[in-house]
Amino acid sequence: MKLSLSWLQPGVGVGQSRYGDQDMFKALGRGLAAFESGPAQLKRLVDETGLIVNDHHAEHLFINTNLQALITNFGHQGIGGFEAVYNREFESKQTTPWGFRSYCLMEGVFEFIVPSDHSDPHYCEAQLEQVQAEWDAGGRTPFLSAAFAKLAANTAHAWRGSGWAKDVTPEGWGKFHMFTELARDVMKQSDPGRGKCPFWHRANHSTALTQDISSRERKHRYVAAFEHDVCDPEPHLTMAYQMLPRWHGSYEAFEAQARRAADLTSHQRGLEMYARCYDYITDMENLDQTLVDVPDMMAGYIEWVERWPTQCNFNKLARFAYEIDDIKILKWVLETQLREIHLVVWDDEAMVASAFRKSGAKLQSRQSRMH
Repeated sequence: MKLSLSWLQPGVGVGQSRYGDQDMFKALGRGLAAFESGPAQLKRLVDETGLIVNDHHAEHLFINTNLQALITNFGHQGIGGFEAVYNREFESKQTTPWGFRSYCLMEGVFEFIVPSDHSDPHYCEAQLEQVQAEWDAGGRTPFLSAAFAKLAANTAHAWRGSGWAKDVTPEGWGKFHMFTELARDVMKQSDPGRGKCPFWHRANHSTALTQDISSRERKHRYVAAFEHDVCDPEPHLTMAYQMLPRWHGSYEAFEAQARRAADLTSHQRGLEMYARCYDYITDMENLDQTLVDVPDMMAGYIEWVERWPTQCNFNKLARFAYEIDDIKILKWVLETQLREIHLVVWDDEAMVASAFRKSGAKLQSRQSRMH
């Protein structure tokens, strides 16, 4: 079923709060008020409909499953063995069920090799030494250099730790600066130039947050990262994140970046990318403080689930519809699309139960939903 977007109203303009005047979040408070009875209500829903309750993040499970094979491959071939695989995945431009490029999975391997949040930074250093040996032996190519630099940066963060700055030891700060500078030097010396080695440019862009660079340089890195594959969501999400007030940006800058991402991908993704940018920050920011255009975000969510109709994505759409009191969309999803409840998308069981109650959706068995 394809839902028409003709009923959507024009969005508010930049500079206006789109939640305050319309009281879009009034549903959230009512949902949380039912917290005590939430688990029991959800159990009744499951018993009556046969819906599956999933406590895990489906996308993360998919990624971790695929990463295991890649990590095994690393054990046999080392980082050098990844380059040919990465290039092949990049050229195919295939996507995961959630709409991200498959080659992004390759980049996740490096976080497992040298975890930035590892409790023992000495372990990270030992791992980095092995990678450095391969980097030297492999001729310090842009791909190997980017991988080595990412792992050096991860080692730096492992030494710093995730606590408050005042709690970092002098040794921790010294190692942090040492490995951060190593990562910067390796990247600077291995620049392949525009249009070459997309992995290098993506790594260069992703490290922009931790470096004292100008907005002009940040934009330059952003362009160099997406010019290989403009419809890859990752560079657009990374750039938008860097526009937040927490990184000395503003909500106006974030909105402008989300619009730019939509414009640049209008031939293939468009408002889907706009919705992705805001969805990306829902766990960090209160959307009622941002300048998001509600109708455009809803239109983007609809495009998102039409292209990538996973149960996780339908849960995201349902939650957003619930929070902005869009009963029409909420009822459509709960009655006709939802077969699994992904609790990681919702605050708790009470919010799910409240969404069903508010929508007026007719309870149907799982079997009838599948027809």
